[in-house]
Amino acid sequence: SKQIENEINTDKIYQPNQFGVPLQDDEYIGHLASRTQLIVSTCIKAIEQNQQPVADTCLKSLTRITDQFLDQTTDQDVNEDFLQELNDQFQFIGSAAFEEYTRQKYSESVVEAIGEIGVNITETRDLGAQAGSWASLLGDLFTESLEFDRTNAAGLSIQKLGDMSLAAINQDDFDTVRLCMGEFED
Repeated sequence: SKQIENEINTDKIYQPNQFGVPLQDDEYIGHLASRTQLIVSTCIKAIEQNQQPVADTCLKSLTRITDQFLDQTTDQDVNEDFLQELNDQFQFIGSAAFEEYTRQKYSESVVEAIGEIGVNITETRDLGAQAGSWASLLGDLFTESLEFDRTNAAGLSIQKLGDMSLAAINQDDFDTVRLCMGEFED
């Protein structure tokens, strides 16, 4: 994952164009998504095979890769395909962690990673659409975690939604605040 993190830079993410507007290079974004899918697959397999250190390492790697991507991109991007793809992949990770009662020990790590990414997106992006996707995922995992009795994933989901709300308030992004608060109402 360090190699992926080190590869993520503005020169690779954006393609030169005559308009001087940041346009993401779809080929590179596809390549980046493909490489992160390998980490996602490893994480899911680790959850299924009860290998918590591997799963935790994968989740931390995905969080660092996302942080690096957000650091190297502008908040004016209208094409957030990579973040949306990663959100979709985290839904699969969440499904694996919440699929069976015996896997509940992974639920907190998954919620923590999703929450950290959601907070970072909220702090670095002006538009609330991406943050809303991550808030929705946290809300879904909150509901699923209510079936478990040996984890604090439900409480952690609420905490992370609150952190996202505070970050949105600090950014004057009241659309995201409404999205996060809406997850509490469901």
